Amino acid sequence: MKWTNEEIRNLEEDFRLGKWPSNLNGRSPNAIRIMASRLGLGLMDKRKLVSLTDYENQVIIGSMMGDMHIRKTKTSKNSRIEEGHGFKQKDYIVWKSKILKNLSFSGRNNTSGYFVQSKNYPCLNYYRELFYSKQIKIITPEILDKIGPVALAFWYMDDGSKHSSGNGCSLHTNGFSLGENIIIKNWLQKNWNISSEIKSHEEPKRYPGRVWHYQYFNGFNTQKFFHIIYKHIHPSMKYKLRGFKVTTLCGKEDKI
Repeated sequence: MKWTNEEIRNLEEDFRLGKWPSNLNGRSPNAIRIMASRLGLGLMDKRKLVSLTDYENQVIIGSMMGDMHIRKTKTSKNSRIEEGHGFKQKDYIVWKSKILKNLSFSGRNNTSGYFVQSKNYPCLNYYRELFYSKQIKIITPEILDKIGPVALAFWYMDDGSKHSSGNGCSLHTNGFSLGENIIIKNWLQKNWNISSEIKSHEEPKRYPGRVWHYQYFNGFNTQKFFHIIYKHIHPSMKYKLRGFKVTTLCGKEDKI
């Protein structure tokens, strides 16, 4: 189908603005690249133009504190997101990948649950460099200071649990060192006025000499924590807020 003058003007304007062309009557990416080359605009990789909203950024930051990983293979200059959950959390991880749909996720079942993986994007290199400056996932004050309520909610949905007995909850920060857990504890107190205890966990038969650390919140601080995140929790994850009560404008308490 012949290109109209209006389509060509739109194409040139979008390239000038650094946007992937739209409003071109459904023309394929290949047709757009061919016409751009003919016009001397150069070839354009659509993935280079993908940028993330503040909300998407919070989803990734919070998830990186939990189960999300960002990988850069030896054959690619750019990074991709990978994350897996058990089958009971499939609705949650599918929902998350839809929020980040611009990153073109694919999903599949494996022996332990459901796994999703994005395509490689330049915009993801930022998170790779932020979290893997030492080749393993690390936590720094710089990273924590980027976390808002949305990121905090995704962190808890990924790696939090409500205790079956008592009123407390935990953030399973077992993948981080004791020093990093201390940084997290101090950050929670300073930025959110939430007090946590650093608990330890051992499995001497399977991992002799190995000690893991995690954040525990008593009942009072659990309620403070849940008040910050509850609006951002996916319905399938509401069980992690068990027993939380929201005070309404009328002074009544509604259970989540």
